[in-house]
Amino acid sequence: MKTTNAYKTLSPVLQTKIVMLGTCLGSKPINGIVNGNQLISINSTGNRSLVYTLINQNVILKILNIPADQDVEALLLFGGEKFFPNLYAHGTTKDGNTYLFMEKAQGAPLSQIQPLSPSDSEKIKKQFNQAIDIMLKVKRCDNDLKAEHLFWDTTNKHLTWIDFSLCDKVPSEFTEESKFGLREVLTRIL
Repeated sequence: MKTTNAYKTLSPVLQTKIVMLGTCLGSKPINGIVNGNQLISINSTGNRSLVYTLINQNVILKILNIPADQDVEALLLFGGEKFFPNLYAHGTTKDGNTYLFMEKAQGAPLSQIQPLSPSDSEKIKKQFNQAIDIMLKVKRCDNDLKAEHLFWDTTNKHLTWIDFSLCDKVPSEFTEESKFGLREVLTRIL
C-alpha cells in the first residue's frame, strides 16, 4: 500500500485502521466488521467500483472493478486541492484490484438537492469553474461529469467533485471552446 502526504494528517488510530484494512482486502463485496473496522456499503452494485464508508470516520474505501480506472492518477495530480477529495492511500487487493482510501465528500449530490437557491447556484458555478481550472492546469478532463459526482455541502457552501474513473489526459486539441462545453454541462445540471 502506498500512502500520500494527506495520510500523515490523519490520526495515528485511523492510519492503523487503514493499514489493517488494506492488508486483508479482496474484490468481493463486504459489509460488516473487517479487522475490527465497521464498513457499510454505499454502492454494493457498482459497475466500475464498490464503495464503502468507514463508520464514524470521514473516509471512503473504493475498490475498483476495472483496470483502466483513472481515480488514483487523477487524485494524485489534484493533490488535495480544495474541490477534490484527499487521497490517503492506495494499493492492490489480494485479487489484483486497485483500492483507494480517500476523504468522504460532505453534503449530498446535486441530483438529490434540487432545486437550489439562486445564491447556491451562483456559488456552485463559481467553485465549479475554479475546479475546472485546477483540473486543466494538470491537463485532466472528466469524461463522466454528472450531478451525482458533484457534492454540495449546504452548511459550508462548498462543492466537492468526486469519481474520476474516466478522468483522462486533456487532448492536445483541447481548446477554450471545449472548456466552455464542460461549463455548459453544469448549466444543464443546475
